[in-house]
Amino acid sequence: MEQVHDFKFLGSYKSADGDCTKEIKRRIALARQKAVVLASIWKDRNIKTATKVKVMKSMLWAVFQYGVEGWTLKKSDRNRIEAFEMWCWRKMSSEKWQEHLTNDSILTELGLERE
Repeated sequence: MEQVHDFKFLGSYKSADGDCTKEIKRRIALARQKAVVLASIWKDRNIKTATKVKVMKSMLWAVFQYGVEGWTLKKSDRNRIEAFEMWCWRKMSSEKWQEHLTNDSILTELGLERE
């Protein structure tokens, strides 16, 4: 039997050393692609913010969190995930990065709390 360093199993990558960084980066990339595809929804002023939040949670988080039960997180992975989460909320709120708004102000505007 051939020994491999990592392999794909049921749609997610598994590593021999248990490191999940590669899989987390891949999941973030997939979810970012979905966020870009949904840009017309984020920009539409006729759609309520609450509806946009529901779309974000049901479509983007579902893509990102597939297989999360098997992840072993390091501090750098946790930071990467939090940065991705805030990127999503900022993308949805259409706030420009030049405005230098804090993460807390973005979450408050959207009616969300940090978990």
